[in-house]
Amino acid sequence: MNPKFLGDLAFLREYKVVMSPVAAALDILQGEERAYMGLLLPTIASLLNAFAEISGLEHCSPLHKSLVQGIKNR
Repeated sequence: MNPKFLGDLAFLREYKVVMSPVAAALDILQGEERAYMGLLLPTIASLLNAFAEISGLEHCSPLHKSLVQGIKNR
């Protein structure tokens, strides 16, 4: 198997690990039936907790760090 292909697969796996909590948080916050302000802070807190549990990233570490920093800055 092509080594570049294996590197691409490793990147995509890490990307999925990093972006899955973001996608779940966006689904909650963009909901039409249960969308209210009381969900914002708990959703952001759970997103930051999910990011804190992610470790051992080789390819997507800059993405992970910038997402955490972006959330903390806002």
